[in-house]
Amino acid sequence: MPGSSRPDPRIRRRALLALLLGVALLATSAGPAHASPASDTSGAAAQHDPMAEFVDLGSMYTANVRLAAMDVRPDGTPVVYGFSDGTPVSFNAIDARTGELLHTTTFPGYTVASSIVVDDSGLVYFSVRAPNDGTLWRYDPATDQVTKIATGVVGEGMLRTLLIRDGILYGTTYPDAKVYSYDPATGAFRDYGGMTTDGDYAWGFDEADGRLWVGTGAVPHLFSLDPATGGKTEIPLPEPVASRASFINRVTRHGDLAFVQYSPSLDGRNHLVYDLSAGQWCCTGTIGQPIAFGHMTRGAVDGRFFYASGDKVQGYDTATRQTTSIGWEDSPLAAALGTTRAFEPMQLGTPQFPGTTLVGMRGDGTIWRYNLQNRTGDILPNVIRSTPATVHSVGAGPDGNVYFGAYLSAGVMARVNRGTGQLEQLSGPKQADSITTHGNRIVVGSYPGAEYYAGEVGGDAAWDWGSNPRHLFSLGRAELGQDRPVTLVSAGDLVVGGTVPDYGELGGGLVVFDPASGAYQFHRDVVPDQSVTALTTVGGLVVGGTSIHGGLSSTPTRDRAELFVWDVEAGEKVWSAPVVGGGAVVQALTVGPNGMVWGLVGDGTVFEFDPRTRTVTRSFDPGFADGNLWGFRTELFYRAADARFYGNAGGKLFWFDPQTLEHGLVLAQDVRIAGMDRDETIYVANNTNVFRWEPADDPRDCDATVTGTHDGPLRVTEGKTCVTGAVVDGPVQVGAGASVRIEDSRVHGGVTTDQARVVSIARSRVDGAVSITRTSGRVLLSGNTIDGALGCAENGWAPTDDGVRNTVTGQVSGQCVGLKGESS
Repeated sequence: MPGSSRPDPRIRRRALLALLLGVALLATSAGPAHASPASDTSGAAAQHDPMAEFVDLGSMYTANVRLAAMDVRPDGTPVVYGFSDGTPVSFNAIDARTGELLHTTTFPGYTVASSIVVDDSGLVYFSVRAPNDGTLWRYDPATDQVTKIATGVVGEGMLRTLLIRDGILYGTTYPDAKVYSYDPATGAFRDYGGMTTDGDYAWGFDEADGRLWVGTGAVPHLFSLDPATGGKTEIPLPEPVASRASFINRVTRHGDLAFVQYSPSLDGRNHLVYDLSAGQWCCTGTIGQPIAFGHMTRGAVDGRFFYASGDKVQGYDTATRQTTSIGWEDSPLAAALGTTRAFEPMQLGTPQFPGTTLVGMRGDGTIWRYNLQNRTGDILPNVIRSTPATVHSVGAGPDGNVYFGAYLSAGVMARVNRGTGQLEQLSGPKQADSITTHGNRIVVGSYPGAEYYAGEVGGDAAWDWGSNPRHLFSLGRAELGQDRPVTLVSAGDLVVGGTVPDYGELGGGLVVFDPASGAYQFHRDVVPDQSVTALTTVGGLVVGGTSIHGGLSSTPTRDRAELFVWDVEAGEKVWSAPVVGGGAVVQALTVGPNGMVWGLVGDGTVFEFDPRTRTVTRSFDPGFADGNLWGFRTELFYRAADARFYGNAGGKLFWFDPQTLEHGLVLAQDVRIAGMDRDETIYVANNTNVFRWEPADDPRDCDATVTGTHDGPLRVTEGKTCVTGAVVDGPVQVGAGASVRIEDSRVHGGVTTDQARVVSIARSRVDGAVSITRTSGRVLLSGNTIDGALGCAENGWAPTDDGVRNTVTGQVSGQCVGLKGESS
């Protein structure tokens, strides 16, 4: 299914149940990657489909290239290899002369590309991840076949960087920062072990003078490794890189110079240059900086390679050690660099592109070509099939709609239009970590570098990411050591955000800002060495929760998360204490209708906090544990329609009653995110698809309402009938596909339902027998008096009483056994 096709928003797709149940699929070549439809169980008795009340609204679709390489196939075809991240990730080969898609392989179960290298014969070696299982693959362009070589290479999860030297494949890893080799002739692997004990990543990687140069992180080191003996020597890094950088994430050797990229950028620079002949650092000022990852070619022409700094592509002469102009800034492609992931010099061999042409692939799958001889070029359209982006965040907009952010995308967001019921795709950041509303503005925090955006929604304000919403400010990895803006809340005239620090660091913080002007104040270590992962506001104060974890590759110094209170006007923390239980992360916070704050801790504890007395007044453990380090993809919100809190954690969509602390599950697995719009409609998402929950027992939805006295029998044949505070002088009968809710009422006769959708009878008296059979949805019998028999059979859900038993004078049989007795 090429392009951005989306399912009919009204279809309740059984096929998608396969995704929600975690069906694993094998890699398939040269075709769309769809989950196989689940078996048709429509004829099976008492088989409940957990998605029966959820409407699939579709996905955010995009080509999302984050890794690319250029080479020549054995038949002489110049080719661009590009991976499109998504669900699933795909590997694609495109003819650099014609733009024709030559090959596609999708990898269901994997979502992100990790590494790629091409050997001298044209064989392509690569790895994909998420999940991180350390699998190495090979693509043979001569046979057009993809082969899995090995899984769990040298016991590692991620294969980070690959290179070929003398026919041997070498690679680096995470999380033990290893180097390994693979001999294609013998199939033998060699484990060189970890390069360092204070970092998880071995990343920057190239060959220099017969040795392997290896850069590490999140503590930066640079090593020279002898591939024959395995001996290594550390190459000291100069200041301020040694003390202030986090990663050495790319090494590129050209002649007698090695270009070493580090992150984050420091003082506007992110590259060092090492003179291999002299054995010393040199020449840093001869190359424009900073240079984005992938913006330096590994190939060279006549002693000149090419790099991009800012919006300009330039040449670098390794003999003179000087940057040279290639005329890019005066060409038709002057503004075309955009999200370029990689570019290389190639020989296209066409009249339009004589000699050497620079060929680059951008994040949206388009390919630009710039000819060095005639100093002109063009852009080839994307031919990579769009795939669903991974849903990452959720929040309400000022228009009352729910907005969704994507994980490591090409720049997309989405919202559900309440008026049309459709999922609308929008432009957005690479990764939206948090979303909130402030007045008529939507505010978004994005990764990396903890960037913040705000824009108006509705009226004449058109959505155009970058201008509306516009960029307000960045906290930055190098500037303030912050990376992930994981939570946001509107607090009076300002917005308050909580952050997670950069890789290898502890100490997130609180940023308080004006989304109109962009003016901000940042307070680090609100709770020392902890990240701020959850925020809510009540009574003019902000209540926050923390995580003991900092950025990836950091080591916590505390063992319990904390709850704190921040006075926005005073600009200071006025109270804090360890969170109830023993949890390491406060996953979510929200306010109930009585001004009490409710929170969810990573160990599964739910608690009620009084912000006036600053005490935890109640807590319980319903089993909603979640192992996320920073509260990502864990939500909690109050729904007035049924006076319940809803949320998601550990893949579950759950609810609890704040009065009784009764609780239950709506969906038991594969829920990645959940949110609610202004109309109190609840939405959930799995990895890719957004669903609208349409519960048949939704208290807001009654097709017919009975109050007062109803003379004679009541027959419900379609839709949903609500009987509230009524007296029915006759029996109640509910037919196939219809629903009934009877509350605080009396029925002078029995109640009989067969093949109904939902049946709910609570706090009512029935003068006769009750028979409930073959119900497809929920059956609730709670706190009733039944003067007669009670029988339940073949219902899709086991009938429940929500903890309040029924008084039954007659026999109780079938699935309703256990619903009779005293209140529990």
